[in-house]
Amino acid sequence: MEPFKILNDRYYLLTVIRRGGFGTVYKGRDSVLGKDVAVKEINPDLVDDAWFVDRFRNEARHVAKMNHQNIVHIFDLVESDEGRYYIVMEYIDGLDLGTLLRECQTASTRLPHHLAVHIVAETCKALDYAHNCRNFDNNEPLNLVHQDISPGNIMVSKAGTVKLIDFGIAGAPKPTTADDDTLALRGKVQYMSPEQVSVGRQLDKRSDIFSLGLVLYELLEGKRYFHDQDADTIIETLNNGKLKLKELSHTPKPLQKVLGRAMEKYPDNRYQNANQFYIDLVTYLALNSDTSDFDAELNQFIAGLSGVDALDTQPGATLDITEADALFDSVQADIEQAQTDEEPEEPTGDVLGEDDLGESLPSLPGLAPSSSKPVQTPPVPAKPPEYFEVGDEIKTVIDVIRLSTRGQKKAITRSLIAVAAAAFLFFVIDIFSQWTSIGTGVYDYLFPPTIRVASVPAGAKVYLNDEAIPGVTPLSIDGIEPGVYQLKLTLDPYKPIVKSLHVPGKGQAEIKGEDVRSGDQPYAFSFKTTLELESVPPGADVYINGTKFGLQTPCSVTWEVGEPCEIRMARKGFSDLAGFAFAGELMREEIDDRRLWRFEVVQDPSPRYKVRGLFGKFVTVNSTPSRAAIYLDGANDPVGTTGDGAQLFLMAAKHTLVLKKKGYNARTINISVNDGTPEKVSALLTRPVRFSAYDATNGKNKDLGASLKRLVRNGKTVSSGRRTPFTLNLQPRPYTATFSRPGFKDARVDISSRDRAVTVRLEPVASRFSVVVLDKASGSPLSNVEVRIRALDEPAAPESVDVTDIDGTVSGQVEPGLYLFRTSKIRYEYQEQSVAIRSGGMTLIEFNLARN
Repeated sequence: MEPFKILNDRYYLLTVIRRGGFGTVYKGRDSVLGKDVAVKEINPDLVDDAWFVDRFRNEARHVAKMNHQNIVHIFDLVESDEGRYYIVMEYIDGLDLGTLLRECQTASTRLPHHLAVHIVAETCKALDYAHNCRNFDNNEPLNLVHQDISPGNIMVSKAGTVKLIDFGIAGAPKPTTADDDTLALRGKVQYMSPEQVSVGRQLDKRSDIFSLGLVLYELLEGKRYFHDQDADTIIETLNNGKLKLKELSHTPKPLQKVLGRAMEKYPDNRYQNANQFYIDLVTYLALNSDTSDFDAELNQFIAGLSGVDALDTQPGATLDITEADALFDSVQADIEQAQTDEEPEEPTGDVLGEDDLGESLPSLPGLAPSSSKPVQTPPVPAKPPEYFEVGDEIKTVIDVIRLSTRGQKKAITRSLIAVAAAAFLFFVIDIFSQWTSIGTGVYDYLFPPTIRVASVPAGAKVYLNDEAIPGVTPLSIDGIEPGVYQLKLTLDPYKPIVKSLHVPGKGQAEIKGEDVRSGDQPYAFSFKTTLELESVPPGADVYINGTKFGLQTPCSVTWEVGEPCEIRMARKGFSDLAGFAFAGELMREEIDDRRLWRFEVVQDPSPRYKVRGLFGKFVTVNSTPSRAAIYLDGANDPVGTTGDGAQLFLMAAKHTLVLKKKGYNARTINISVNDGTPEKVSALLTRPVRFSAYDATNGKNKDLGASLKRLVRNGKTVSSGRRTPFTLNLQPRPYTATFSRPGFKDARVDISSRDRAVTVRLEPVASRFSVVVLDKASGSPLSNVEVRIRALDEPAAPESVDVTDIDGTVSGQVEPGLYLFRTSKIRYEYQEQSVAIRSGGMTLIEFNLARN
């Protein structure tokens, strides 16, 4: 390759950082922006794979849109005229964890626990962001999985910032077909999850969590979990063996539980996402570390390692090492590499080098491997001086006295007095000014250092090196000898506060991690508690004191007792929940509207404050007719009335509303309050209506059993076929009903929106009759016979009279009913008959009269 190769007339390729199966990484220069970049050239052999090129472009496009402080940024994707592909990315001036661990081993030191936890916690933030990224085109989840989480892919810049590299490149696996004997793998076997080495198992984000757990193990214990097994053994253990945490001699007990959960063999037993892992890690830091700036302390720790200065890239340097992100390394390749390597040098410790088990622990972009330099051990603090020890200042006074003997006796006497006075004056001033160690010692002897200690809540016991100080906070500690002390505050039921108190031989006493206090200003410490934040429904953003918290409900926050805390929750589709705060050192809750919040203090054994926000909506309930009482969720008393314009607050849950109004049936409404619930709910109340039918002619209230031909509302038949008497539940709307009965005319009745009873009277159809009068002896018709007809159902009705014709008949029609027919003719006997005339048809009545 020619020096200073230029891409797109913009990027200068200056120095080869590393080479590997995936390609070559260069340190480059962006001539437009004038800044250093890292440029990765993809192996030309891979470019011939059309599937790879297509998937590579797609993944690079998505990963380039990631914007997270803990993920290396991708700036550009370049295709050269020769058909080669280059990724232009952020250049990190620092070192990867593999190099950091080897530098620690060289310096015979360990990475402090809290810095190891901080590094992994920052990596969790990167993973959580990437795992939840969505396709910018259709907002669908990308479901990215890194698949190569290892110390070589986690970098720490010289500023102390943690960066995850090669995300998305390893996370775009090509579909492979695996039989019983062959399985294509991506990543390093020593950091793979069980599902990565199993045929047919689907990978998801929990695979990265297992790998990150292995990294945390290595940072804490100073050696790999699989530190002495070959690739075959590792794969067999991951597939069929038990994953037990070995003796954790360097891991604090609180972290052992975290580590065990991250390294669970079965994904369902692990942390389900990186955010859960992160919460447990930062909770540990909050409770066990006094560090306020982890990045700065990490920077100082790295700067103190002897080999770090040698990490600057030398121009023209070329390293032929195995690429850390080898996308297509297989297990077979790992095994062959382990079998064919030359005899390795004897390892210097449990932290494996770059060539162990065929793995390549990469140098970071722009940095060459570290060179060996003598270990610079941290300076050992000098022990406190022996007080009242004669120093150079006293010797100077003695010399003056000796010189004065050359003068006369009187001058000597005067000189002695003057020198003594000057020495005494100097000694007195030195005591209060503490110019010399003697003055400091005398001052501390006469006026031992004093500090004032306060706590929130007050009333805590204070211990210096486990020796109880009389009284409780707030208190003063007097007479402290120079030295370093463990300062501990205890107050049930909170966890103890432990600090380091430094009392120097000269100067003010100070507590590590705290600003120096002067005068009577006390050191004030707040005990910590846990806020457990929930919401209904879950998934709400949390704001504390106006600042958005990085998690969604349900979540936990470590909080200092007495620190002002105002909580707000926000969720799409609902109004924000506000009006909850803690006040004072007793953490008293202040709630503006207790319908919206639930609060509980749990002693387990230290107090936990459970805060639940209840999202809901204000809903207006209307009814027809209005003024119906509203009963909510089985309550005995109404919560409102329909139609008065008042809004009913309903929490995000399932509710049952019952509307009641006198004269109407109770109406039950089931409603689920969610982000799609409307602001208004309307209901129609039904009323029971009684239907009856009577004969319009006889005035009797005996129901005819008439049939409902049709019941019509708004031109539509809503009911038919019922027989009176019956009851129907009708809406508060106007109806029309039609009734029928044989022998009666159809009857139609209008029903108003307020009617409770409907009575219909049917007009009967007129019935015909014929009276025949015959001579009894001869059977011949008798004419001119008087026939009288009287309605027995209506005694007051007039009697009708008619005479038979030549055929001996009288015909006519009457309303159905009971009638009395009577005949009268000279020289013939009198006869009468009671006859029931039925509706419809013809009724024949015959008389046979005998002569007198």
